[in-house]
Amino acid sequence: MKKTILLSLSLSLHRS
Repeated sequence: MKKTILLSLSLSLHRS
């Protein structure tokens, strides 16, 4: 799976 994308989304959510 594309963990990189998941990580990016996770970071975006945290930086919400």
